[in-house]
Amino acid sequence: MPGWKLVIASDGSPSALRAADWIAQHFDPASTTVTVVTVEHLAMPLIADPAPLRALDEIVQEALTASREAADTALDQTAKHLAGFSPRTVRLMGPPVEALVRYLDQERPDLVVMGRRGLGVVGSVLGSVSLGVMQRSPVPVLVVEPPRT
Repeated sequence: MPGWKLVIASDGSPSALRAADWIAQHFDPASTTVTVVTVEHLAMPLIADPAPLRALDEIVQEALTASREAADTALDQTAKHLAGFSPRTVRLMGPPVEALVRYLDQERPDLVVMGRRGLGVVGSVLGSVSLGVMQRSPVPVLVVEPPRT
């Protein structure tokens, strides 16, 4: 398969790493460009009492640090599973589905590969992020089954 441009969406989960392994098994590093994309999504705690708003800056900084660390870990772990590919890494911000679809619309890879975690309401079939990306992606999406335990 010459000249493939692939994107792997990764959160560093076992399912995402299995998707990276799938790429490594099915594509030739010499003729494939791989970009590992992760999304930082800032999850803020609800604050019912306005008194702690003084500490809001601290809370935001802690959440940003945790988000960055999780993204760094996801990118590093996924890149290790793509030995020989020299993947490019991209960090996006925002709600995962929206951020990924916006990126895919701009970059137009040949294929998006992602794992499915299956943790949400639709979890028995697809994870909510993989389902959302499949529904809205401007390019083909391949969802790799999670590892069997």
